Amino acid sequence: MHVHMHMPQLALIKFFNVRPEANAMIYSIPRYWMQSSRPPDRFIEGLESDVYHLLWSKDHDFEVDAIGSTTKHRPFIKHTAVYNKRKNLGVGLLDLKNHARALRVKWALNYLDASDGQWKLILDAWLARYRFGRAHIILNTPLDKLLGPINKDTTDTSKIPAFWKEAIQDLRELELKRRQTSPLGAESQPLWNNTLDDVQPNPKFRAVWQTLKTVQVAHLTNDEYERYTREENEKALEKYKCDTIVGTVIIKGVRYVTSEILDSFEEICDAIPKEWLLPPMSREHLDRPCERSLVGTT
Repeated sequence: MHVHMHMPQLALIKFFNVRPEANAMIYSIPRYWMQSSRPPDRFIEGLESDVYHLLWSKDHDFEVDAIGSTTKHRPFIKHTAVYNKRKNLGVGLLDLKNHARALRVKWALNYLDASDGQWKLILDAWLARYRFGRAHIILNTPLDKLLGPINKDTTDTSKIPAFWKEAIQDLRELELKRRQTSPLGAESQPLWNNTLDDVQPNPKFRAVWQTLKTVQVAHLTNDEYERYTREENEKALEKYKCDTIVGTVIIKGVRYVTSEILDSFEEICDAIPKEWLLPPMSREHLDRPCERSLVGTT
């Protein structure tokens, strides 16, 4: 008995035979390299052109030492459709370029987890050198500052591997947001460079408040969850009072007008969502994230 098959049926059989070869054989070794290195775009494009050549061309002839295939072919489905699953009328082919991005993002998230490793300690020299440590890779810290040279006085380019530069950029492009559902979760949010674009207080007096260790939402209220008063803040600034000019303070060699600093505290509080400053329903078994800033300075 002879079985006659139409061309579309033959093409589908060919597709589903090529897919495991492409995903498990052609792409397998590069995927291993992509765990720690960033392949150039022309390398990925060359591999993909070879796989498309297997999919669409009748004759599978490859040029030795060539990067990719230049043979013209005529696909009968859209280029991006080959990445869809079979149940979605695709072939199930691996999207190598986005797969490489996903691997880089996965390693960036591994860097943020609670484990320690020698590779993390090396990266810390660049990525954890500022106040909030490793968390800066998902905050709004400028990339040129985060990925720049360790020695600020040098004119050399940063030596951080290109893989990690790409990984952090890929992670930032995902625009991961931490949703705050309770005051307890909001307390640990930094006042500046937090994960919420619409909560960014004026950084004019940021250096002053960092000196006073007021850098988190939890630092804006006392142990009874009451906002610090103007008088309490003024008392905390007395140790920095300038002896020669009345109404000013000197912090880290810079003179500031005391009243402007006190006004800035109100502006910071106004920029923070009011629900972030509400006390949790029950806190018998919990401590505040860290000691109050202004109380600790007096």
